[in-house]
Amino acid sequence: MGDQYCGSKKVRRDLEVSHELLRCTNDIWNRARLNSAWSVGMLSYLIKGQYFNHYHEWEDYYFASGHERELLLEKFGPELAFSLNYSNGPNYSKFNSSQKVLDAQYNFGRTPAILLNRAFILKKMIQNMVDLGLSESFELVKYRLLGETWNGIYIREQNVLITLKDSFPKLLFEQTSSSIDTKYAVDVEVYGQNGLICGIQIKPMSYNSRKLYIKEAVNINVKKNLEYHNKTGKEVYTLLCTESGDIKESNQKKDLFELLNNNS
Repeated sequence: MGDQYCGSKKVRRDLEVSHELLRCTNDIWNRARLNSAWSVGMLSYLIKGQYFNHYHEWEDYYFASGHERELLLEKFGPELAFSLNYSNGPNYSKFNSSQKVLDAQYNFGRTPAILLNRAFILKKMIQNMVDLGLSESFELVKYRLLGETWNGIYIREQNVLITLKDSFPKLLFEQTSSSIDTKYAVDVEVYGQNGLICGIQIKPMSYNSRKLYIKEAVNINVKKNLEYHNKTGKEVYTLLCTESGDIKESNQKKDLFELLNNNS
């Protein structure tokens, strides 16, 4: 275990084109599956496996990982490498038969050239609606993939953990691995002198929305949290938080803080 949350709070990555362009490309972006893990890598896995002080460190890491992936693809031969770079999903049985192929698709970033290809696809798909320049489209792609991952996952979790560490300096707050996060919906585990105290799930303020897709996500996470409790005997507390690390007042926060105070 190691305390990965230290230093000053992180700063969000702002969009460098109009938010109207972001809004009007939402449906097309999702329908085209340009953000699928197969197409661009498992972003949550990539960002949570490292520590970054600034957004550009995350962007540089993602692109460097993409260049490393290109070297790996050279061993697969040009035909398969081309298919892996320019297909949005594992459509061929040979893709699923190789763990090395799956590893290359999910556990690595992509190069700027690959994201530029996604930007070109987005530009073509929206050309009858908006006169979108390629540079603007590239910025949208980078923001949706890297910027929103940074803002929505990394800095929120980092900043919330700084808030908690400042409040409970005697306790250890440890970020979970991406596999535990995926299986149990637990972002952070808290440890005291007697071992594990509880798990914490960090969510945006919109997590209490009445939108159907959010309700479905909540129901899935409740089941995952129950599995965590069955395995560890510890509760999972869900905190609604801003990107700057402020935690919304709630019964979950009250109960968590009481538990942590009793273990400090």
